[in-house]
Amino acid sequence: MTDKRGFFTTRKVGLFLLAAVQSARLAVGTTPQSPTPVATPTFGEQVEVTVVNVDVYVRDRQGRPVEGLTADDFRVTQDGREVEVTNFAVFSPKTLDLGSSAPEMNAPDLRPATSPTTFRPIYVVLYIDNVNLNPLQRNNVLIRMNKFVQENLAAPIQMMVVSSDAKLKIRQPFTDDPRPVRTAMEEISRASGWRFTRDRERRRILETMAEIRRDVLIEDFSFYRNTELLIQQNTELLILKQQMKAEIRAFAEFESHVLQDSLSRLHGVIDVVKGIDGRKSVIYVSNGLPMTPGLGLMHQFAEVFRDPTIYTSLAEGTFAAEFTSLTEEANRYGVSFYALDATGLGPLEGFEVDAKYVPEARSSWVHRQNELDSLTFMADTTAGLAIINTNDVSEGLELIRDDLFSYYSVGYTISAGSEDTVHEIEVMLPGYPNHEIRHRTRFVEKNLQTRIQDRVSSMLSRIVEPEGDDRLRLTAGTPVPAKKDLWSVPMRVSIPLADVALTEEAGHQVGHLEIFFGARDSSGRQVQPEPREYEVRIPSAEYQTAEGQRYAIVFPMLIRQDRHAVAVGVLDLVTNQAVYGRVEVNVP
Repeated sequence: MTDKRGFFTTRKVGLFLLAAVQSARLAVGTTPQSPTPVATPTFGEQVEVTVVNVDVYVRDRQGRPVEGLTADDFRVTQDGREVEVTNFAVFSPKTLDLGSSAPEMNAPDLRPATSPTTFRPIYVVLYIDNVNLNPLQRNNVLIRMNKFVQENLAAPIQMMVVSSDAKLKIRQPFTDDPRPVRTAMEEISRASGWRFTRDRERRRILETMAEIRRDVLIEDFSFYRNTELLIQQNTELLILKQQMKAEIRAFAEFESHVLQDSLSRLHGVIDVVKGIDGRKSVIYVSNGLPMTPGLGLMHQFAEVFRDPTIYTSLAEGTFAAEFTSLTEEANRYGVSFYALDATGLGPLEGFEVDAKYVPEARSSWVHRQNELDSLTFMADTTAGLAIINTNDVSEGLELIRDDLFSYYSVGYTISAGSEDTVHEIEVMLPGYPNHEIRHRTRFVEKNLQTRIQDRVSSMLSRIVEPEGDDRLRLTAGTPVPAKKDLWSVPMRVSIPLADVALTEEAGHQVGHLEIFFGARDSSGRQVQPEPREYEVRIPSAEYQTAEGQRYAIVFPMLIRQDRHAVAVGVLDLVTNQAVYGRVEVNVP
């Protein structure tokens, strides 16, 4: 067996897979069987997308679910071309109450749905973003969330609890039991919030500008007409202005770094669930994320010093492209964002009773809207909801509950392609102009390789379990020191040769496999699954002896001292069938 593309290295800093030396061999000690043609191997599952099912939420003017619609009421277009609705189902609390017939929920089922009425589990990630939360406001939301969990968490819903502190942390894996979820929320409620430090620095800058305006600028009767001239003639004031500009830019840069990390963690949440087949939602709790870091301070600076040139940095400071990338990835893997703003209603910043400064009202509004726009964008573009501008999120949680249980599944067929393709979808209700209709507007048609990569990635987080048989065996050898702080661990993957589709080629039995390896350490750093093609080539004269044995691939994995999850998927490129395995590797 040879690797057609040579050496295999990863690009993840700090965690490495390296197949610098690869070998393939037949396991010995098995009993040979008589040679038989291998026409249809038996390992794995064949995955093929032929039906697109769109979850459609139809609500009245009060935001409540609309019932009684039929397939004839809906019109669907893909990429601007109308398609025939071939599958249709109505889901409500009654239809989702499966009682004793509910399937076991110990692990997500990744088999593709064959019809819109096929049971699909519901996976909800509760993500408490402590880095972007005020602790008191966070705990106010958790009180309401506690009640929501107690009343609604049961099969078919599974909930996971995740928080962000120094890193993304899974506090509670998926479960349909409210008790461990509530315990995880209780633990989070005692954690500190990191938002306070940034808010304090922002208020200091605002207070300084307020003092400059009060003590220096406002003394000049011509402030509103000749502020720029006054600054030019006052060296001390000019220095203060430049100092304020530098402090605002430094704050914006710091906030940008925090935002980059926050977006990276949101991508990490998607990574955890992307390989699961089911309805996937993220309830994201924060005080908002700035679409443009430092925007409110820039606006106040421009108002105080009558100098709009500070806005020239806005074009390079906006994170609109990064938020778009996040929601595109969410749509790619069928994840909806439900954004809960913990800030609530209150006076604009600086207009509180005990405020030491009073910024321009519009500057405070710009700052607040800048942080809410991101939440609204995340929800709107992923068919979710943004619960904002409220001191009590209970009503918003009721709307989320409605989305979990009350929706229409509208499906149509497509011809499966060989490449990942993004399709634009629009669902309409021509006869009901007063109804609000909400659905995911993009569908990513994934090829088989992408689906296998997604599954292997989810197996690394232990969200998806491998197949419960020994057709694929993945084992780790004894770690030995390699270089610097890296250790080399020999990994061995084997499958029954009888399960590989082989064809006769010039006196050899030849098969083609594609293998996907991935790894994840205890801190969550992950090597994304990378595919490598392998050729199985056995002389036909030796096939009688080899056919009853296992075919093995051995490669070294370079890792640091830590606990690691290693997952693998093997795809037969002839039959498009796949099988999976995972093993824990510990380098003490």
